[in-house]
Amino acid sequence: MKKETKRTGFLSYLVFCSMGIALLLNVQSCSKKEEPSETEKMRTESSAEVLKPEDLEVKDLSFSWSPDNLFCYVTGKIVNKTNKHISSARVVVEFYDAKNEKIGEEKNQIQNIAAKGSGTGGYGGANEFKLTTQPGIDRAKLKSVKLKIEFVFTY
Repeated sequence: MKKETKRTGFLSYLVFCSMGIALLLNVQSCSKKEEPSETEKMRTESSAEVLKPEDLEVKDLSFSWSPDNLFCYVTGKIVNKTNKHISSARVVVEFYDAKNEKIGEEKNQIQNIAAKGSGTGGYGGANEFKLTTQPGIDRAKLKSVKLKIEFVFTY
């Protein structure tokens, strides 16, 4: 009988401790605040104004290879639809194969985008850009590129 009572007591102790740990974990997870998005962090950490990605439009996008075939150059024009000079736009270059399946992506920056009506291109607010990607994209597979705008900042 004594062994059975000790076992029951020990099991009760383990159940009690497990419940206590589970309760603590639940309280900690409930008290954690949801992490702010990168855009919200940028808004609060600097004096930069964050504009919408729709405030920019990409035109004439193309790609070519460096003479040594290591780097892919992505070129085009970016049109600023606002009356504000844009300091920086963070973009994602997406690489696609002949089946239009994504084979890679790379983040990059386009700096100093002139305000609407003051661009360097053939129409106001258009700025030519050339991005150089890191080695690693398979030249034989790459058939097209797309440019996705993530963040737009003005100071």
